[in-house]
Amino acid sequence: MPHFGLMDVTKMTEADAMLLCVQLHIRGGRRRFERGMLAAGIASLYDALCYAMRWYILLPEHQECLDIIGNEEFRDERDIFAVLVRSGVIGDTFDFDAFEHLVDQSLDKETFQFDAPRVLVQIEKVMTELEVMPFDEAALPSGHPAAF
Repeated sequence: MPHFGLMDVTKMTEADAMLLCVQLHIRGGRRRFERGMLAAGIASLYDALCYAMRWYILLPEHQECLDIIGNEEFRDERDIFAVLVRSGVIGDTFDFDAFEHLVDQSLDKETFQFDAPRVLVQIEKVMTELEVMPFDEAALPSGHPAAF
């Protein structure tokens, strides 16, 4: 993962550490796409999305707007995604199931191809809805080029 060695979680709140992970994964996904490493790039963006959704529900100021039914638990990313869509945080145009399927395909096929710029636009839209983007990439810890 692109965040290893780039942050000291003992000096951060859980929310701050999670947000930094999101931002590092977004940067890592973009860089991997630029280098034609599509499978690694899509995996980085999937991790970013999972961290971003968990970050969003972690913050008390966000919890007030969540439409949680009964004792609904956040067992996995699908559950969290459903709550965020139902709550109006994430628009209903992003297909999480299709994105997960794309990630699964990327891990199974050696010659994996897809429309990376289109997927990046979709992910960046969701990241904006989750209040993760925009962010200043120059403010992030510099990553070792070999990690990308």
